[in-house]
Amino acid sequence: MAKFINFISFSMVSDLKPQGRRDFLLLSSTSTATVSLLLGDSKSDLLNQYLRRSQENKAKNDKERLDSYYKRNYGDYFSSLEGGLNNKKELSDAERGILEWLKRNR
Repeated sequence: MAKFINFISFSMVSDLKPQGRRDFLLLSSTSTATVSLLLGDSKSDLLNQYLRRSQENKAKNDKERLDSYYKRNYGDYFSSLEGGLNNKKELSDAERGILEWLKRNR
């Protein structure tokens, strides 16, 4: 079907002779539209494939992004707390969580 549309539009365009700037602009936009119509299907298929793949990996990518954020922004802070936490005898849940996080992310 797309080849048929392409053939019709290009044969129609080749039969017309531009008489001025406006006609030339109209004819060039018509041929550009037919070319983009043909390429549009392959581009949309590719984009749909990328979107599907992105949605499949969304949870994994979100977790990696969040872990990277925590490592960049909290690693130094938690490391500065580590010395004081190691000397403590009783730790709160948050303090135990900080020490576990430091062990996992070194």
